[in-house]
Amino acid sequence: MAEVMGTVDALWRFPVKSMLGEHLEELVVSRRGVVGDRAFGLVDLETGKIISAKHPRIGGGLLGFRARYIQAPVDDAVLPPVEITLPNGSKVRSDDDDVDDVFSRELGRPVRLSSEPPAHRVIETEIPGGTLDSGIGFFAPGTFQDGAPLHLLTTATLSALQSASPSASIDRRRFRANAVVRTQSGLEGFVENDWVGRVVKLGIDIKAPIVLAVPRCIVTVLAQEDLPRDNEVLKVIAHNNRLEVPVLGPSPCAGVYGTVHTGGVLRRGDVVAIADPEDDEPVAADDPATQAGFTAMAEALEQVMAQLRPH
Repeated sequence: MAEVMGTVDALWRFPVKSMLGEHLEELVVSRRGVVGDRAFGLVDLETGKIISAKHPRIGGGLLGFRARYIQAPVDDAVLPPVEITLPNGSKVRSDDDDVDDVFSRELGRPVRLSSEPPAHRVIETEIPGGTLDSGIGFFAPGTFQDGAPLHLLTTATLSALQSASPSASIDRRRFRANAVVRTQSGLEGFVENDWVGRVVKLGIDIKAPIVLAVPRCIVTVLAQEDLPRDNEVLKVIAHNNRLEVPVLGPSPCAGVYGTVHTGGVLRRGDVVAIADPEDDEPVAADDPATQAGFTAMAEALEQVMAQLRPH
């Protein structure tokens, strides 16, 4: 019998990587994840790398842009244009002739807005003392996703973080999840940690094998909308929920990543439950797509480690 965890409290779709997105009443979820989520990204024409807020000096300002589709995207169809509101309030569309010029001026470097990731999906991530090149989209090929097709976060985790550091600016918007789950009364702490390796049922049709906890990065501390920059956010995650993540090792985590076994429509208020292992397959650990994702992660980590080795 499925174990109810709570209900869907909020839904987000982010059309363009590292930009603000759409707060919606329902989402269409396919095997590739939320339809239209992180479907576009900005590519640096000089380096070939994907521009990301993980490198705040270059991409942190993207959190001042908001993207929305001019009509709802449909699975297995050409994506509709995206309208993007710039920090100054002006708007540009993804199908405008001058869209690349607009973003190149805004970022101070030549870039291209693309719906097709580069063959080598690489971003620069800021670390103490410099930057590292790292791969993305290990469980979500063909997208600009960081990790996997579906990203879930619970109100119990948000409450646990806020309780651990009352002065920290803990806000669900910092975590950029597709769905925030309002947990059942009595469920406390980092409850979704225990979902890893299980199948989560969302609404009527969606079944999502949970593959790993979400390792958190500098994006959680950056200013966005009315939220100030707050370095305490990442510190409180690291101090209270550092988990052993496959391939990566001990990492500050909040929320979970999932692949999608069965898609459907996800609506606010839908029930979220842990499936009975006897009734649902494949479990996350045995899913071939999951294994391929971990292999890709391991290969990317080896490339990162090569950058850190003395030359």
